[in-house]
Amino acid sequence: MKNAVAAASLIVVALAAATTAQAQRGGGGDAAAAAGASPRGHLIQERTPKPATAESEAWLSKEIQVGDWRILRKDADGVILAHQAGTVRSDGVVPMHLRIEYRTPLTINHREVRSVQAELQVDCGTQQLLGQVSGFEGANLSGRHFGLEPLEIAQGGPGAAKVVAINPQAEGLKLLNNTILREQCAEGHRSLAGKFGPEWRPVLSDESGVLLVGGSETPRLDRKLELTYRIEAANAQNDPKLKWRSAVAKMQIDCQEGKLTSDSMLYAGPNETGATAPLNFEGYPTPAGLRSRIPGDTTPPPPRKPGEPGFGDTGPGKYILTMLRNGSVVLGECDLAKARLAAALATPGDPLRRQAETWVAQTLNTKGFRLPNYLPEGVLFLSDEVVATPAGQRRAVVRTELNRPLATRDGKSIASRITVIEVDCSAKKLRGVSESTFAKNGAKELIREAANPQATWTSAQDQPSLGDYVEAVCTTKPAS
Repeated sequence: MKNAVAAASLIVVALAAATTAQAQRGGGGDAAAAAGASPRGHLIQERTPKPATAESEAWLSKEIQVGDWRILRKDADGVILAHQAGTVRSDGVVPMHLRIEYRTPLTINHREVRSVQAELQVDCGTQQLLGQVSGFEGANLSGRHFGLEPLEIAQGGPGAAKVVAINPQAEGLKLLNNTILREQCAEGHRSLAGKFGPEWRPVLSDESGVLLVGGSETPRLDRKLELTYRIEAANAQNDPKLKWRSAVAKMQIDCQEGKLTSDSMLYAGPNETGATAPLNFEGYPTPAGLRSRIPGDTTPPPPRKPGEPGFGDTGPGKYILTMLRNGSVVLGECDLAKARLAAALATPGDPLRRQAETWVAQTLNTKGFRLPNYLPEGVLFLSDEVVATPAGQRRAVVRTELNRPLATRDGKSIASRITVIEVDCSAKKLRGVSESTFAKNGAKELIREAANPQATWTSAQDQPSLGDYVEAVCTTKPAS
């Protein structure tokens, strides 16, 4: 333990590598969804659901009045209910009527919130939201209620020099995630499903046209997808190869790297009619979304400023990616696949869970570590040894092993991470005080060491992947 402390997330997050990948691909994926601080502001952070327990089921049956709402999701922290989603509007927005009930009340700006009602308008192409969110002090939308403003400012504590900005809307929607929003979007697009057939799932319909997707939606451990997108454009697209109205793009997508290859066919008429032209391209991530290029060409495009000709995509697939919201629709399918993979990995006996367990058994030496926690990017372990700190906290090591090495912005490739965490058992808080990253699994070939003894404390409730570790650290006798 002492060597690990000396050698070894500046802020503890479950598999911080996922955040790195998100930053590399320019957003729109693993930690996305949104609600209205600004007209299109991203607020909802990804959250791993906690399986429902006997206690939460008893609370639900005894305390929550479902009435004419239907249950979308329930877990250990609460339940999400909805009325039927409205039909998609001409601008691609689906009205949604959601309600969230919390087992333990949220404290937002010194107010306790047990129940939330959200009247939202969701852009189903970008998963961004606008709308009104109201909090209630009582369960079942009862008691004194108040609007949760887009942004409020609260002092960081008595005498604190620092002012902390919080977003009550985002806190109120804490149980909401992209999977639920996409399911509601699909409900709003239901009228299109009959028109195009069961092999196609409508993704978006607006003034620009209709987007549909087909193909295998089964999640894979390597986080790759094979999907086919169908585009029915409202107006002709002026591609140099063909002025087209309909396109079918078969895509192989690497969700971890945010890249894709597309084997496409363009049609001059709607519904795959008229003259045709093949079109192949690669999609690669940029801060502004996916951009296209000729397959195999890695030459960086010339830098351009906003407003200059060609500032956007200038590659061969620019018209297709534009219709796919600069690729955000594609990366949205990656979000959905990731949620399904996370659920499979959390289920003992699931085939994907067994694949992950086999990889660990064949690849890693886990002596001295326990409580494997399987996540889409890899697996987390907690060290057997726990030590006490002079300040009265406890310290242990969390080990992260990635099932695929992750490239960082500086060109390094990370496969293993050792994070030293401190746990405040009385307050149920934790923080990462040092970290080491390695090029190979098993903490081999050190890349970087970083220490941050002043790291910020976070609630264990905000780190669901580490919740069991906090309990284990607090119940393990510290080494002498």
